[in-house]
Amino acid sequence: MRIWVFNHYASTPDQPTTGAYFLLKALADKGSDVTVFASGFNYYRRRELRLGAHPFTRAERDGNLTFQWIRTTPTSGRALSRMVNMLTYTFVALMVALFKRGKPDIVVGVCPHPFAAFAAWLISVLRGGKFVYEIRDIWPESLTEGKLISPDHPFAKFMGALQKFLYRRAYKILSVLPAVDTYLREIGIDDKKFVWIPNGVNINPAELHEPKTNDASVFTAMYIGGHSKYHAIDDLLDAANILQEKGVDDVRFVLIGDGSEKTRLMQRARAMNLKHLEFRDAVPRTDIPKVVDEASCFVICSRSMPIHRYGISPNKLCDAMLAGKPIIMALPAANDLVTQTGAGFSIAPQQPQLLAESILKMRAVPAAERAEMGRRGRQYAIANFDAGNLADKFLKQVAA
Repeated sequence: MRIWVFNHYASTPDQPTTGAYFLLKALADKGSDVTVFASGFNYYRRRELRLGAHPFTRAERDGNLTFQWIRTTPTSGRALSRMVNMLTYTFVALMVALFKRGKPDIVVGVCPHPFAAFAAWLISVLRGGKFVYEIRDIWPESLTEGKLISPDHPFAKFMGALQKFLYRRAYKILSVLPAVDTYLREIGIDDKKFVWIPNGVNINPAELHEPKTNDASVFTAMYIGGHSKYHAIDDLLDAANILQEKGVDDVRFVLIGDGSEKTRLMQRARAMNLKHLEFRDAVPRTDIPKVVDEASCFVICSRSMPIHRYGISPNKLCDAMLAGKPIIMALPAANDLVTQTGAGFSIAPQQPQLLAESILKMRAVPAAERAEMGRRGRQYAIANFDAGNLADKFLKQVAA
């Protein structure tokens, strides 16, 4: 089976953002010929990493998995430059796919933005293959409910119309969000097309090392992930400031990652004179196991958005569960896996005081109980996030 995937932000494990990689690699390892059309410009690191002197595209092959890197314009994360970046990806990827050898059996368009999915649909019409739409961000609701634009804005209306056009033409609609079928019913789309496939990783339980307990004299709250407005990192800074003003000097915050807001956040932390908060560079996904032992607990946070009623599937939750450490999640959603599994605490988002109190509460939990929280999270991840099992689900429910 030949599968072509249009995923603007897909990357490999040597980069921090690899939410799509493990499923695609598992499909390739099971015999499918998988090609991913992805941008060589890394959005989180804000620089070109893949193409070098190649003008428009370069193929990088790993067994049956090929990354077809696409030249795009750079973007700082600002609205106009990001839109141009999306459109150049869509146009160049479309041109490269039109002239690529072979005929796809399945063409998957992945929506962090719907222009990539439009290119996938058009290729399915021109080159053949079933069009499958994968939803990672729901447009235009992610923009309108995030208060980035008004629901009455012409762009929001255009995006809504484009989405419905693509939904109706999709053979299957995939999502990492478990309640997207509810959303489809709300907008009048057949929810029988929906298949839930969460984010996953390649898991070999025999290779997972036992979680280590860090220095008991210091409690480390660790965040690993993007530094954008969506992630509400300001709440972590405010929580650190609350604890510092209370004279708590045995709790520290370690923030690992990159994003459009990182420079501003670092400047703000310096202005607040936060003595127990440290920013670190993003690490490749493959290096995450090397840094997690330092954590006493993980913190996962984001802005409060109504769109979360359709569920969440953050990569960082999967990584935190596999690390076997307790979790504080300030991100309520339709699927609160932290509470359901007993892997830690879930709290309301964007409440720094509550976050600070929850960190102190977690610190007060006996080490053995924290270890049990971590064990429960790891067991759930092993049972539900293995990429090989998710690939089997894809082949059975999507590719059949």
